[in-house]
Amino acid sequence: MKQSTARPIDQRGVRLTGRTFSLAKARQALRYLVRVIDDAMDSYYDAQRARADLERITSAEARRTLCERRDKAIANLNRTIDECHAVGVSMFDIPNAMVALSVNHKGVLMSVIWRIGDPIESAWTDLDTPREQRRLADYAARHG
Repeated sequence: MKQSTARPIDQRGVRLTGRTFSLAKARQALRYLVRVIDDAMDSYYDAQRARADLERITSAEARRTLCERRDKAIANLNRTIDECHAVGVSMFDIPNAMVALSVNHKGVLMSVIWRIGDPIESAWTDLDTPREQRRLADYAARHG
C-alpha cells in the first residue's frame, strides 16, 4: 500500500483546524479516527444510495421513508465530521476515507494525510529518513 504523504504548509497551504500534533500523537489519534472515518463512509454511501433510490421511486410512502433514511445518514455524517474537527482533524475526502492532520515535525508545520487501510504504526515514517530530514531542515532554514 502507498505510504501516506506529507508536505510543508506555505501561504497557499491546506487550511486545517487549530490543533497541531507531534507525529507520535498524530499516530495515536489515528487509532481513534478509524471508527469515526468508518462511520462517516457508511453514512456517506447510505445517503448516496438513498438519493439514487429517490430518483427512481415514485411511491409517496417509499419516498418519505427514503427521505428519512437520507436525512438520518446526512445527520450522522455531519456528526462524524464534527467529531473529527473536535480533535483537530480535517476529513477532506470521505469517499476515499482520507484525513489531514496538522503536524509540527522538527520545527516545520506540515499537513500529513492518512487513508483508512494504511498502516498506523508506520504512518509518515518516511519523514524520519536522512534525505527527508535534510529537506525539512532546508525548508525550515528558508521559511523559518
